[in-house]
Amino acid sequence: MRSRAVLGCATLVLWACTARNEEPQGDGQAGQAGAGGIGGVGAVGGRNGAAGQGSGGKLRDAGIPDVTFVYEPPEDVALSRDTACATGVAPAEPVAVDMYLLLDRSVTMKLPQDTIPDCAVGDTTEARWCYAINALAGFFEAPTSNGMGVALGFFPHGDCGWVVYPDEQNCCAGGDCCEGGDDAVPEVALGELPKHRAALVEALDAQGPLGTTTPIEAALKGLVSYTTAHARTGRAMVGVFVADGEPNGCNPNADALADIVREHLDESGQRTFVIGMDGADFTVLDAIAQAGGAEPHSSYCAQGASSCHYYDVGNGDPRAFVDALQQIQRAVSECQFNVPEGETGLADPDEVRLDYSSSTQPTPIALPRTDSAATCKDGHGWHYDDNDAPARLILCPASCEKAQSDTLVTLEVLLGCEGS
Repeated sequence: MRSRAVLGCATLVLWACTARNEEPQGDGQAGQAGAGGIGGVGAVGGRNGAAGQGSGGKLRDAGIPDVTFVYEPPEDVALSRDTACATGVAPAEPVAVDMYLLLDRSVTMKLPQDTIPDCAVGDTTEARWCYAINALAGFFEAPTSNGMGVALGFFPHGDCGWVVYPDEQNCCAGGDCCEGGDDAVPEVALGELPKHRAALVEALDAQGPLGTTTPIEAALKGLVSYTTAHARTGRAMVGVFVADGEPNGCNPNADALADIVREHLDESGQRTFVIGMDGADFTVLDAIAQAGGAEPHSSYCAQGASSCHYYDVGNGDPRAFVDALQQIQRAVSECQFNVPEGETGLADPDEVRLDYSSSTQPTPIALPRTDSAATCKDGHGWHYDDNDAPARLILCPASCEKAQSDTLVTLEVLLGCEGS
């Protein structure tokens, strides 16, 4: 059996950008190595220029100010281990994940029951809705979810009029509601697990499958609006929506729905994932998931398909449901890394190289950089989350898939330097 690499246990080798002061004169003592990250480069102090918090010897004791210096990098020199400004080693910590999860509450979620099931988390009633809320509660409780941020909403939106009390509500079918304003306001705002679990479970218990429509357009627009507005620095925000039916209400066109999340991915770098249940139109769901940046995989594909971009969890089987959510979590966290910074502030984000090596690729190779997720060449390479103000390095789908299936994975980041 082939072992599976988890990038959280891999190594990220940081070739960062630094420069050194002139060697001080006199009898200064070497500064002590700074506590914290392995191989981090701290302030220079003392004769040996050791990294850390040392006093800097007699120069610092005498109150002499730090030396001001100007560094201009050589021009037309290829970025390599020899030309990167300094070196250090740190573990490749997966980026923390935030998720806005939208759950379908349309009336078909009652099936196979004839009437709306009155179930709460922990109940064993046989119904798609009951299975789904138990699965979500299980995911929220899993130790692997600790530290994850979750916001929870339901669609069609819960502010609906009764058609047949207490079994059907007339919800969004057309008009202004299709712009997603209601779905951009979650039932439970973003908060981190495990402390957030009680509020999430309370919201699941309070809802029921009553809506007469499945307005996926409104759900996607609301999801895009919320995730865009609530992205947090140093964390990866994604959207996940769960549906058991074909688009019903608002615009049902698959291409138009896919365009909503494709544009969102291009503009924000945020991905959208899709979980389908019995009754869903998986052709439409696959188009949406692919446009939203979900990688192709062979897990939980409908009707025996060898590859798909969505996750089919049948009638809501909790084991499959939780596994699908955890796969989504790993697809994000294990393939995104916070951009390392040069301690002196001289790192040039336009002069970056990402080298990949593993048990099957012992000699490091440079992964190609692309402008965005939409322009990943053959799915290989990497891109920034935001080219103007980059915070994360993101592997393209094919490189991400290879890294997740490979062993002894090492990623080396080489940072070029700017002048100052």
